[in-house]
Amino acid sequence: MDLSGDGAGGGPSRARKRLFALLVALLAVAGVEVGARIVELAQQRLAPRDQGETAFAVLANPVPAFERVTENGRDEYRRTKAHWLPRRERFAAEKPEGGLRIFALGGSAAQGWPHSVASSYAGILEQKLRALHPDRPIEVVNAAGNTYASFRVKVVLDEILDYEPDLVLIWSGNNEFVEDVVYGMVLPPWPWSHSALARIVYVASGRSRAAKPVIDIANYVEADHVASRIGYAFGEVSQLREDPAQLERVRQHYRANLDSMARAARDRGVPVVLIDVPVNLKDWWPNVSVHRRDLDADERAAFTAELRRGVLAFEGGNAEAAVDAFTAANRIDDGYAEAHFRRGRALQALRRLPEAREAYVRALEEDAHPFRDLPDFAAIRREIATAYDLPLVDAPGVMARLAEDRIPGLDVLVDYVHPTVESNEAIAHEVLTALVDEGLVPEPGLVSLDRVRIQAPADIEDHPRVLLKLFPQFLIMRQHEHIDALAARILRATRSSQGDSPEDVRRKRAMRKLIRDTRRILAEYRALLRAEKLGTLERDFTPERARRVYATYVELIRQLEARELSSEDFDSLVPEFSYGSTAMGKPSGERGDRTTR
Repeated sequence: MDLSGDGAGGGPSRARKRLFALLVALLAVAGVEVGARIVELAQQRLAPRDQGETAFAVLANPVPAFERVTENGRDEYRRTKAHWLPRRERFAAEKPEGGLRIFALGGSAAQGWPHSVASSYAGILEQKLRALHPDRPIEVVNAAGNTYASFRVKVVLDEILDYEPDLVLIWSGNNEFVEDVVYGMVLPPWPWSHSALARIVYVASGRSRAAKPVIDIANYVEADHVASRIGYAFGEVSQLREDPAQLERVRQHYRANLDSMARAARDRGVPVVLIDVPVNLKDWWPNVSVHRRDLDADERAAFTAELRRGVLAFEGGNAEAAVDAFTAANRIDDGYAEAHFRRGRALQALRRLPEAREAYVRALEEDAHPFRDLPDFAAIRREIATAYDLPLVDAPGVMARLAEDRIPGLDVLVDYVHPTVESNEAIAHEVLTALVDEGLVPEPGLVSLDRVRIQAPADIEDHPRVLLKLFPQFLIMRQHEHIDALAARILRATRSSQGDSPEDVRRKRAMRKLIRDTRRILAEYRALLRAEKLGTLERDFTPERARRVYATYVELIRQLEARELSSEDFDSLVPEFSYGSTAMGKPSGERGDRTTR
């Protein structure tokens, strides 16, 4: 008889005991991790009330967005030069008797760029409200700032609460990666950053304490964006997106800003309406795609082969084969944004629209230098709207209803996030409907809201001022596919010189020459990028030709974006040229070599 417990007829074997002990240990670790996550969530819930957005950055050189002035007997507030708000925005210092005063906050999409402020959703909303209530003084003050992230929007909101607002509209979420704001390290290195217990211990140890980034309010100028614009002109990875600790800090900062704004307005008795942020899904290529950090050489070669097979199949009209190839590429590396985007294009061609939209959203999520609102931010807005019982206007849904195939693209937006005037009208109408439904504006009586629909001029999107703003935007943000069509629209819009001054004629000639030169340079540069991406660089380009094409593109970017920079400063921002088995440019560091588009 075996009394050792090792035999088949005895008690548990040693192996079973070890397995049982391992399971107990794993359950204990899992329990501690769950407990740590509960503690962490509780800390996050309490943090906005204790320290809010000040936990993330230091606001320096505060200056008001509006200043009180008296001119010709009129006492009013006017926008100061320190903030990038609409230049002519102003409102009466004393709110008129029975007046309705609404402030619209956010970034350039809320401001109405590249159109006039009157064509913004806020300007159109004001026209609608005045048509519904012609006997009541109504002001919709556009206090949205160009390129403003939520931390700058919060500064404006804190101020305008003193100006007797009846309502505040907030459209914010796509500018969180625009400024070069790098947070102090607050999480342990990857992969420990995925553990709540490790994060809590890391913070408790004091190792996470680091200097907070300084956000300058008074001295915010275009020069602050030069480094970023040059970076994405060359497809450089955003540290805020690629570093998991930085990305999480961006999310937390955004949540804290929205929470702080909602709470501050509630404490002052001012209603707030959040507007969900629409983005271009089907016609805006991810700016930067990067490979998984652990992708080895064989996997990289296999991925490139599948990507090349998919591109050639799609260009040959075989969308089914393209979907198959891009799906295979995604199985090798599911973090490469462009493969998801191309798969979306192929699925859309096959009219498999729900799958196409899903692929486009995945491409958006994986973009390594994002300038569009991310799904994570949309989830935060829903969270804040629920917590404070705020209306959340479904602007993306409005865009989907207007768009062909119900997937927003250049049919409803002029670029990556800025709506057409027709889309602004639709968003304004959705906001108006929400305000009436929520009882935040007076009932229109027996007047149907459809009677205040406003028709946008048919040719407004082809105005030279609009197109000339968009051309450098598309170039710098690497939307090369659309450059030729945009250039053709500009040339048509500026062909006539009737009534122009000699200076205007010279300006138009210079502009047309710039467009022709840019198209020529881009044609070669796009061929170089294509060869690099499809693995045919050494077959299609000699080192000398590749270096010449790259240098010509560098000079183009220098002339467009860096005239005020020294050669040394500009060169320090430009990726180094390399030729052969590695991609042109500097490595991304976190996830492997970046590949440009």
